[in-house]
Amino acid sequence: MLGMLPESELVARLRERAPFRNEEEARGALRATLAVLGEQLHEDERRLVAEELPRELGGLLVRQRRKPAATVEAFAERVAEREDCAPGRAIEHAEIACSVLRDVLSKSTLDRLLGEIPNLTALFERREEPESVPPPASSNVRHPTDLAEGRPGAERSLAGTDSPPAHRHSVARSNDPHASTRLSSAPGLRQEQKGETLASGRPGSRRPIADEH
Repeated sequence: MLGMLPESELVARLRERAPFRNEEEARGALRATLAVLGEQLHEDERRLVAEELPRELGGLLVRQRRKPAATVEAFAERVAEREDCAPGRAIEHAEIACSVLRDVLSKSTLDRLLGEIPNLTALFERREEPESVPPPASSNVRHPTDLAEGRPGAERSLAGTDSPPAHRHSVARSNDPHASTRLSSAPGLRQEQKGETLASGRPGSRRPIADEH
């Protein structure tokens, strides 16, 4: 039963369920919620719940006078006034405090309590944690990213790709691809290849110019 637990233990349970800034904030949320909850109950129900609370918290609950809140929002506004915080934060604090009460009060007392506040039972509902979505499975296929490995998305590297055959005059098909450009073996310019240089004579002449004198 909750009455067997000290207030510090209840505060610790609140802090386990929500990121309160410190112990004082969690204690303020618990006390404000209990005070406003006491305003929703008749005297008999207040005393019944108080018997299962630590002495100081039970006394806080019993001292309240009945002043029911019509909605959860109205309940949260009263908690916000006591906590001096925004209503949005107050409703979160109230839900956490009520979840602690739900878990530690006896079933008979909890049923009696909820019967008094049918319009506020949402504060005591057990909220399911959202299911975590697993990250997408990574592919085992590794795509090459540089020229050594190949084109992006290609299954073979460029070095292993079959190249089309070179054309007939390509240097790639020659046993000595640079023969025509070396001074030692090059036949010379087009005129030399046709025998039309000054040393060979005039175009069409049978003798070189050197032999005409």
